[in-house]
Amino acid sequence: MSTLVRHAAALGRPVAVRIVLSTVAAVVAVAAAVALLATSGYLISRAAEMPPILLLTVAIVGVRFFALLRAASRYVERILSHDAALRVLVRARRDFLARLVAAPNAALPRSADLLSRAVADVERLQDLFVRVLAPPVVAVVVVLGATTAAAVMVPLGAAVVFGGLAASAMGLAWLGRNLARTATARQQQARAAMGIEVADTVHASLELVAMGQGEAQVARMMAADARLAGVMRADAVGAAVAASLGTAATWGTVIGLAVVGVGAVRDGSLAGVALASLVFIGLAAFEAVLAISPAARASVAVEAAIERLESLPSAAPRDAAHVPTARGPLTLDIDGISVRPAPDAPAAVRNVRLAIAPGEHVALLGPSGCGKSTFTRALVGLLPLDGGTIRVDGIDIRDVDVRALRSRVRLCDQDAHVFATSVAENVRLARPEAADGEVLSALRAVGLGPWLDTLPDGPHTHVGDDGARVSGGQRQRIILARGILADPDLLIVDEPTSHLDHDGARAYVNDLLATRAGAALLMTTHRLSGLEAFDRIVVMRDGRIVEAGTPGELAARGTEYPRMLAAARTVDGAANVPVVGSPETRMTR
Repeated sequence: MSTLVRHAAALGRPVAVRIVLSTVAAVVAVAAAVALLATSGYLISRAAEMPPILLLTVAIVGVRFFALLRAASRYVERILSHDAALRVLVRARRDFLARLVAAPNAALPRSADLLSRAVADVERLQDLFVRVLAPPVVAVVVVLGATTAAAVMVPLGAAVVFGGLAASAMGLAWLGRNLARTATARQQQARAAMGIEVADTVHASLELVAMGQGEAQVARMMAADARLAGVMRADAVGAAVAASLGTAATWGTVIGLAVVGVGAVRDGSLAGVALASLVFIGLAAFEAVLAISPAARASVAVEAAIERLESLPSAAPRDAAHVPTARGPLTLDIDGISVRPAPDAPAAVRNVRLAIAPGEHVALLGPSGCGKSTFTRALVGLLPLDGGTIRVDGIDIRDVDVRALRSRVRLCDQDAHVFATSVAENVRLARPEAADGEVLSALRAVGLGPWLDTLPDGPHTHVGDDGARVSGGQRQRIILARGILADPDLLIVDEPTSHLDHDGARAYVNDLLATRAGAALLMTTHRLSGLEAFDRIVVMRDGRIVEAGTPGELAARGTEYPRMLAAARTVDGAANVPVVGSPETRMTR
């Protein structure tokens, strides 16, 4: 319960007034219901004696008053509690997304499980005040009030009311939490497994059908659905058992009150017309007590949701005082870093040292799988360091607010997502407030101007799901346009030419260098097209930097780079791989 209290204090502070007022309204609503039923019982009993109508006026007015009060207070309670819950939900979603953005990607769960946390677990937090904390408060007040009312009428009746209500409340709370504890854990696991199977089926449908595994995958998905349905049925049985026991406790208390009341009527300590009121007090008070079991069950679900949300990694700065947000020339110093692509994977980058000066254009060259992508993701905090340090303007990036870091160092990942929207909106993702003219300038700067002119709606043309309506080269240039629009101090472009032919790769590199004139650039690649135009080439193999220098220096004295040049000429022909210092090279530079 300490987890619930801690999160209630954190989430409820901005809506504390609404929560308090809604709880007061809930207490008034249940108290009015108890008073309504008790007054109605008295009115019916007194009316059976056929007294003058004037003697019933007070009871009649009381019934009307308590009925209206109950309806009005319940309405106010619903308005205030749901308004507070929705405000809490908005804040919880914002905090979740902020934490998700800052978290190292390698430490995040699978996408389907992450989606379950983003939707189901975050939405579960809105139950914290409405369904978990408010019902016990209301129940305590109502139990004390009903006990006091019964004590005024029959002292022994107060003992029956308090004993029945208190014992039922504690028993239902204990039963509800114990039944829900196992059911909730199993249900969350089953939902996560179901989500993973559905995501795999949807995202890999073409591959599954092509490999003849469609029916097998559907069978796995249906089996996961059956397991989830079984868990939910077991949970429903537990809820039904708790509800049945609550009903039994209600009628047990009512019968006990009736027995005590009849005895009091016989010995003259209670008027006969008040017997129904005594019994109805106990009956109506159980409205608050019966809400304890669902509240206890909901508390387990909310606690589990909080634990799953808190299990997400955090990338909070170690020293909040170091948050460099000033834009301008940037120096990046990488000192002996090692990086794992996943927590349980071996290091893909080992003891790498590199420095990038302001305005320098650096190409990171190496074969596929040598650790280039892992390296670039570590530079922007998407992967945690296994050793070493990365400093931006002399400050360790682990001491830098992640949003400030990514505003100055921007990664255009080769697997960056292209959203099912227009070309312009995909680019505007980098800077949502950018004007249409700025977006169009970024697109033309990366060489997409002629292509945009052929589109029916220009930059507002829809690109399809995951960019299905654009080619690989156009997709890479759209991703690059995002980086250009963001205008970071250091732009990192990961394998942008991997799906392009030689001419397309050279044109892409030329456009990239032109747009980053005077600004720092780091491009990773396993191809040599256009590299002679970079200030420096760094060669990586097996997660280590094996040589670095200018293109001319490496061609003259290097080991790996000349070998790659020779291999490229053998495959593509000498005409496609210009020699450093040739007229083509000088023209490109």
